[in-house]
Amino acid sequence: MRALRILPLLLAVPMAAGCRSITVRPTSTVAGSFHVEARAFRLLGRSFPRVPLANAFDGASDRGLPNARITSASQGPNVFWPFTWIHWFLGVEWADVEGVYGIPP
Repeated sequence: MRALRILPLLLAVPMAAGCRSITVRPTSTVAGSFHVEARAFRLLGRSFPRVPLANAFDGASDRGLPNARITSASQGPNVFWPFTWIHWFLGVEWADVEGVYGIPP
């Protein structure tokens, strides 16, 4: 009976880990900057719902910003090499993408 109470929590953790957020900061009516963050849950070498860097790039392109250019992209975690097997088995990954859009100066 106790396992039935814990099951929704175990199912919610991977879903909560796999989200994407987009922040758009306009500087004028036709230009500005954006920031995309994506997270994923990793289990047995697979990322759920998908690889966070690809998810962040898709988030930047799905927004439909005119003439969008990515200025920086990073992903993590940067796991110390003897412990990479732990992250391969079970872990959380993230990615950040920043860029600008609009008419270049």
